[in-house]
Amino acid sequence: MSPLYATLWRMIAALGTAALFAALFRFARPRPGAHWKGAASLALLGGAVFGPFLGVWLSQVAIKYTATGIASTILSTTPIFLIPVAAIIEHEKTTSRAVLGAVVAVAGVALLFLA
Repeated sequence: MSPLYATLWRMIAALGTAALFAALFRFARPRPGAHWKGAASLALLGGAVFGPFLGVWLSQVAIKYTATGIASTILSTTPIFLIPVAAIIEHEKTTSRAVLGAVVAVAGVALLFLA
């Protein structure tokens, strides 16, 4: 199956499950004052497209075109790339422990490719 179709089926299943839970537990009731708010709504839409859809689709493409172990190892290093984002954009303090963990993870992926 194509990675795109596999991702679409996952999204359809997730939408159906979310709709079922919303109907069963009445999550879908309109909230007073809830409406689209320009930039925040666009950011939410962008996050919904780039996170779940493109992220899952590209991970499926990686698994299709390379060894599954290599693809899953590289995909598991995603949190490493969030350390600089958290430090620069969110102004969070980066600990030496986090940096050391990132270095060890990158070294492990490098060893995987050297072997």
